[in-house]
Amino acid sequence: MARYDMWFDPNDVGPDLTVECLISDGPRAGDPAFDPEVGDVVLVGHDEGERRRGRVIGRRGDHVWVQLELGGATAGVGPYDGGMTPPDRPSDEELQQAASLLGDLAGRHGLANLRLGDPGQLVVDVAEDRTYFDVVAFEDAVEATLGWRPDVIPSGAEAPNPRGPVTGASSAA
Repeated sequence: MARYDMWFDPNDVGPDLTVECLISDGPRAGDPAFDPEVGDVVLVGHDEGERRRGRVIGRRGDHVWVQLELGGATAGVGPYDGGMTPPDRPSDEELQQAASLLGDLAGRHGLANLRLGDPGQLVVDVAEDRTYFDVVAFEDAVEATLGWRPDVIPSGAEAPNPRGPVTGASSAA
């Protein structure tokens, strides 16, 4: 069984977390049952072994466009059913208490305008000269400093509904 459905190049991930994959380049190229359609959830991976969950947002023949989920590493492959904060994510209260530090760390990674998203999520603006790697580096820095890892969603990504600012966080990228 394949470790992931399609291969992706992390350098090709856009600021909206979208990446183009080729079915024929992936481990399931010869699998006649693998026929991803718009809306399907798939696992994409790359040579260094990391796998990410994503949703198919477009397809033309062999070309499939996938929007990655930042919290989509394989540990969280099951769908989140809403309600309470996932156990490995910070609460809104923890995010607010760490607002100043989060703002400083975000600024170092080209992120600004931190807002609360779904439970455990931060919705951020990403500077135009920054990439997905800066978002992940910010998540890593928060985890190393505070011991928990928020889901960070770029404001241009599909579906974030910010509920309000993280009080005290920097607004400049």
